Amino acid sequence: MLQQDNSIEILPINWWGPYILYSEINKNITKRLYEEGKKLTPRNDAKRNLASRIDRVRYYSDTQWIAEALLPYTNKWVDGWNKFSSENFRPNNASLASVWINFQKAGETNPEHTHGGADLSFVIYLKVPKAIRLDYENFNKNKTHTGTPPGSIGFKYGEYQPYTVGGRNICPREDSIIIFPSRLRHYVTAHECSETRVSVAGNIVFLD
Repeated sequence: MLQQDNSIEILPINWWGPYILYSEINKNITKRLYEEGKKLTPRNDAKRNLASRIDRVRYYSDTQWIAEALLPYTNKWVDGWNKFSSENFRPNNASLASVWINFQKAGETNPEHTHGGADLSFVIYLKVPKAIRLDYENFNKNKTHTGTPPGSIGFKYGEYQPYTVGGRNICPREDSIIIFPSRLRHYVTAHECSETRVSVAGNIVFLD
């Protein structure tokens, strides 16, 4: 943009790539997800269909109420995407394709992967031990080694290039939700504390 003195004003163009929503979620939802998730048995085992290296992973049996509870957050993602992209995307409806609960113990990970057959994916954090955040903060403060901090969820987009941010990581908070495009590469690093982190993940399909 040229100013009157003909100097150039540099305007950064930062809205680039995938749109990720990171938001608080109603505690009544996380409480019910946790209470129902604890009751799921090995008959609901989800390991064989997932990339995760987490031993206790269970599909929910009753998903109708979860789909209804997630609708406002799906709409929030759509609104955010439209602002982010300057588009006017308005799906007629959405369907919950799958949903499962993860009881992640120390040392368990979820390697880099994507989710096929869906439009959006989400993670809801039900229980996040304080020690995980402390380890995350200490890692970033001390910089004793490179890589992604323990207890993170990481996202990668595009190819590696100098002067380019190709990824982000988050140490999620309890009672929060992350919604992102299903084909975005993502992964979860192991945490080191003895406590278990509990999250719910799933996929959403837009319907015409």
